[in-house]
Amino acid sequence: TNPAFATDPYGTYKKLQGETPPVFWSPDSIDGTGRWLVSSFELCREVLQENTRFTTSIDYAPGNAWPRRLIPLELAPPDHQKYRSLLPPLFAPAAIDRLEAGILETTNRLIDEVLADGECDFVDAFARMLPGSIFIQLLGLPEEMKEQCFAWEETFFHTGTNEERVQVGNDIHTM
Repeated sequence: TNPAFATDPYGTYKKLQGETPPVFWSPDSIDGTGRWLVSSFELCREVLQENTRFTTSIDYAPGNAWPRRLIPLELAPPDHQKYRSLLPPLFAPAAIDRLEAGILETTNRLIDEVLADGECDFVDAFARMLPGSIFIQLLGLPEEMKEQCFAWEETFFHTGTNEERVQVGNDIHTM
């Protein structure tokens, strides 16, 4: 939750690599309990690939910032593969072909909005909106839910307190 990381993640990571040992403890974490961090590519790869020695487990106790696992990201094999195997059909060429008209329509609408305004913050107006809108189409959610989904994403991954993240998780679970 370092503000410098939010504005310059690559610079912050490079600074971290120069100032810390390759493996270190940080008391800074979303839920306030701290976490172990690795600061080299090689160690990141090892941690991510060695599920017998490292875990993706977080304390999922009631009231925690993360009331449930983010599937499939936070699952270790073999559970990860079971959920991961559901995704390729969604991204197969035929599935993407079915989305193409909606993707083009969304892209053109976003460009038209920028042109009408005469200027834009590219990230806010396009880079965030396009993949988010496509994701909503991919899930088959109605267009009217777009703003709610973006608000959930912002709260859950970027700005929310622990309580707000729990509420987002509960809101999504009950929709």
